[in-house]
Amino acid sequence: MESDNVITPRVVKEGLSSPQGLAVAGGHLYVVEAGTGRLLAINLSGGDTRPVATGMSFSTGKLDMADTRNWARSSILISGKTAYIGGAGSGNVYKIGI
Repeated sequence: MESDNVITPRVVKEGLSSPQGLAVAGGHLYVVEAGTGRLLAINLSGGDTRPVATGMSFSTGKLDMADTRNWARSSILISGKTAYIGGAGSGNVYKIGI
């Protein structure tokens, strides 16, 4: 079905340092802020942001896809009250209680 409707996107949060990986759960948008090694929770109603976890290692530059550690660029999976994050470039998978 074709439509002439044009959707104008709105900015949810500005000024993040290399944002990667997104997931939505419990009224929050979870974002990996790769430049600071943090997982952030952004309240979708009010826009308030809080760090959920710090001290993680992520790649922020161009990825070499021949390096198998780079296949999931900071992807986030949320199951219940737990977030699993693929740490692109580090070869790690992080498990974090949210």
